Amino acid sequence: MPDLCRYLVAVAAALLCSACTSHSSFVRNRDFDVGSIVTLSPFLSKPLRIESLDSKTSRYIYEFRNTGCQWAYIVDNTTKEVLSWEYVSDPKLCYMSRTILN
Repeated sequence: MPDLCRYLVAVAAALLCSACTSHSSFVRNRDFDVGSIVTLSPFLSKPLRIESLDSKTSRYIYEFRNTGCQWAYIVDNTTKEVLSWEYVSDPKLCYMSRTILN
């Protein structure tokens, strides 16, 4: 019986740790996109909308529909390079699912 208890505690700790790191995975992926060309990413679907900020930049808004997480890339209009990103929704909604292979 003590082995079962140790196992259950280990499983609970692993679940809590993966919940903690899933938001950091989201942030790492957004940070990784900075400097890339927004139209060339194979991982992005079409944005929900594109808002012009000024003559040089636009805001491309994306959403994970299953969580309601929304974020925006600030994009150079000429080069389509991602200059930065920001949350549109509550950051608590923004996380990435983890798998055993991660």
